[in-house]
Amino acid sequence: MKVKSVCLFFFLVVFAPLPAMAERIPPHMAKMAARLYQGLSGEATDNQLLPERGKVRDEALETLRKMKIQQWSTKPVKIKHAATGIAKKLGLDPRKSADHARLKAFMETRGRHDTTAALNKFMTTAKRKLSATKMKRLTAEIDAAFGKNFASLETDYTEKTIDGRTVQMKWNPNTDRFFIKISGDGTGGFEEFVTIFAGDVETKLSDNGEDLDLDITSSNGPPRALTATDIEALRATILGEWQTEDDTVYRISASDERSGDIRPPREFFDKQIDKIKDKVKSIKETKIFKWLNPETGQFVRQETFRRLKDPFEYLGDGYALDDGEARIKALETEISALEFERDGGNLALKDKYDPAGFKKLSGAQGARAISIKVRRSDGYTYSYDEAVFDGRRISAKRTFTTLRDVDNLRLPNEVRRQIIKSWAPPGWLQMDASIDIQTGTIVLNGATWTLHVTYSSSLGGSPKVESIQTPYSNPLFLRRDGDNSNIAEGASKDFKL
Repeated sequence: MKVKSVCLFFFLVVFAPLPAMAERIPPHMAKMAARLYQGLSGEATDNQLLPERGKVRDEALETLRKMKIQQWSTKPVKIKHAATGIAKKLGLDPRKSADHARLKAFMETRGRHDTTAALNKFMTTAKRKLSATKMKRLTAEIDAAFGKNFASLETDYTEKTIDGRTVQMKWNPNTDRFFIKISGDGTGGFEEFVTIFAGDVETKLSDNGEDLDLDITSSNGPPRALTATDIEALRATILGEWQTEDDTVYRISASDERSGDIRPPREFFDKQIDKIKDKVKSIKETKIFKWLNPETGQFVRQETFRRLKDPFEYLGDGYALDDGEARIKALETEISALEFERDGGNLALKDKYDPAGFKKLSGAQGARAISIKVRRSDGYTYSYDEAVFDGRRISAKRTFTTLRDVDNLRLPNEVRRQIIKSWAPPGWLQMDASIDIQTGTIVLNGATWTLHVTYSSSLGGSPKVESIQTPYSNPLFLRRDGDNSNIAEGASKDFKL
């Protein structure tokens, strides 16, 4: 009996009529965005920006207006019953006016400073004293209560507009900050740009003492407005070291190496195959008709069939070329070889599949070869065989050569050994250079790719790899060392390389 392990992923896409844009956005984020926009009238139109950046800012504001943000609800975001647990931690009953005032003061101090400062002031005013250990525990419990209130709320939303703009909204509850980033890719009659508006989120106690209201005010100073020149200058800093949250380091260097030969497109092979098929068809359609006179031995070949009188006997038809059968066989063999090459049969797996768009990027205008070396947090290092950068995007590919390359340790060791020995398992990298919404710095956002593995094992026997196929990805986010960006890299799953 064989037990077969197979990884299958199914995605169900349900299409439904799109509601108005504000209805697609999570309600609390739409309200935050509307309140931030409402408060931009002073800072967003000031003269602190250079003229070219002022144009970028104005273009971003126009994008928001086209989204009809001025018509969205600006009511404060209300989180029901969120204050009850916090009041209980402080020993307060918000239904009593005095306790309501104390809880409100605590919230205001926490908003201006942090939980520790608010708790110290609260205890001093209440003439209560707790040991350092209990104060630390209570601080953690209150922070956890706040976090629980926000846990079910989305913190990131991205919308593509009909004119090719991208609008991203991000709320960071840990820092009480809210951002709107508007990006243009250079289409639609305006240059590439990025504008980031930032606001401060204040958590207030509702009048009923049970709920929390989230209010937002625009941050002091002008927005961060980046022109195409600014963005190009940031992308020019792509060389150097980048790292993930788990301290894996990606070192990107310039390279004089040329990327591998670009494989012709499928259409190139199809045209060649069609020409050969036409030759086969011509040979098959060009026939002769054979007759034999048994009395004299005379043999007659006809290109057009005409019945002959006795004693001629009809022997049947055949190819006009004496070696027609052999020629057809040779041409069909040539067709099979081209089909095999067209479908990637003679390619290494890293070249047969292309989930990271290496082929397209290699042929892009301005694309240039780079070198990428990776040092994992466990000290293991490896390099990508080929890598290319076109000024915006990175694509790279490699073939795994050691067991340590197959970092899914949940695969049986024998499976990992077979994969390395007999399958030339591939890996790919795809990254986009973009502007981080919170810091305004350049970041690399994308994914690593490899293949699923299918293996089987007889009861009590060793597992045997049957195939590796179907690329899958793990998200990857890289930042410069020292940036305060949130980093997250997806983990490997069962039965994946």
